[in-house]
Amino acid sequence: RQYPEIMSGTYFALEDEGEEADKIFDVIHEHIRPVLQADGGDCVFLGYEKGAVSIRLLGACRGCPHVEETLMNGILKVVAFYVDGVKEVIELD
Repeated sequence: RQYPEIMSGTYFALEDEGEEADKIFDVIHEHIRPVLQADGGDCVFLGYEKGAVSIRLLGACRGCPHVEETLMNGILKVVAFYVDGVKEVIELD
């Protein structure tokens, strides 16, 4: 399932971290979301602050027993590969 309302590109970032936040948004939409959508899930990029990427998981990702693995071994590794300074991924409701 696609979630068109999350394509708006609205997210929070500290003023001096706006460029990193834009890169993270692009990485999530180009590399993360297609993989999650293939399994019936999705995610929303909520923001970036001091090395922490905040996201909301949707669809099949919510309540999945593998959510920690998805966050740490999937999303974190991919985003950190493309964007320097990313240290953690936090799931927010």
